[in-house]
Amino acid sequence: MIVDTSEQLVQAIKVGKVVAFPTDTVYGLGCDAQNLAALQGIYQLKQRPSEKPLILFVGNSKKVTEFAKVVPPLAQQLMDCFWPGPLTIVLPKKETVSKQISSGLQTIGLRMPNQPEILALLEQTQVTLATTSANISGEEAATNSQAVEAVFGDQVVTFAGTAKCGIPSTVIEVTEQNTYRILREGAISEQEISECLHERKE
Repeated sequence: MIVDTSEQLVQAIKVGKVVAFPTDTVYGLGCDAQNLAALQGIYQLKQRPSEKPLILFVGNSKKVTEFAKVVPPLAQQLMDCFWPGPLTIVLPKKETVSKQISSGLQTIGLRMPNQPEILALLEQTQVTLATTSANISGEEAATNSQAVEAVFGDQVVTFAGTAKCGIPSTVIEVTEQNTYRILREGAISEQEISECLHERKE
């Protein structure tokens, strides 16, 4: 079901439905991160292996401390460079983070998207969104609402629109020891990350 107002999307999230929305990368599936039934629904809809974690969308970098056990200096530098934007940062998680989000891992991925509508939605709902790309696992991610509806139909409440770039976020893990590794190169290149960290260190 495609809707065209943020109020409809907010209501759907509040009653525990899975929603789909455009981001600065691709279309995302999401739900209230505190709603265990909705989290399970995302995995079922997407046919996503249970060992693959979801990521959390946050409205600002200060929210990271609610979920991450530690925010190493490199992580803060990356946030300063690229947030809001297409960079997912994987950090050691607090024990309070649901295993249904982290898939039992000791880390959690976080991102602040450069999408005003989603940032406004996070503010309106006062929830954290657990998210993943809008597609059946292993297939190409949708980049517009029509493509989402073609796959998921009325099982998902889809906000009308088109994603900005169609390229997934870059995923980078930063350890407690303040080292990093790129898990997936996406919309932000390895060179851009290196330049950011070099510049910030000088």
